[in-house]
Amino acid sequence: MNIDYALLNGVSPAVTDNGLQYTNMMDGLVDAFYTSLSKLGITMRVIVGETGWASGSTVKYATPKLAGEYIYNLAERLRNNVGTPLKPNWPVETFIHTLYVQDKNNNGLYKWYGMFYPNGSPANPFLNL
Repeated sequence: MNIDYALLNGVSPAVTDNGLQYTNMMDGLVDAFYTSLSKLGITMRVIVGETGWASGSTVKYATPKLAGEYIYNLAERLRNNVGTPLKPNWPVETFIHTLYVQDKNNNGLYKWYGMFYPNGSPANPFLNL
């Protein structure tokens, strides 16, 4: 998978499904959920309960730079009230996974999803803008 697809940074479609073109993973996941709800006869807006990007760890793509890029791209989507290819008139609402890097949590990547370190300093460059 292209990293830009995951970072909400895609320009050209990476996936085409039933004629709908997807430039980022969030749209694909949200629309998959809408499709599942539709098959159950349910029509309702989806709110993404948690999203984020790890800013540390030994994993190749868990870096402060990429975390900042993801949060920035997410903020732009929210600011512009962007919907998905399946529901273009339904802006996707979402919540950031967690506010603080959890230095007491040793569950691998999970502890690195915060936007701030416990001392209050930014965990990624997006917050330095």
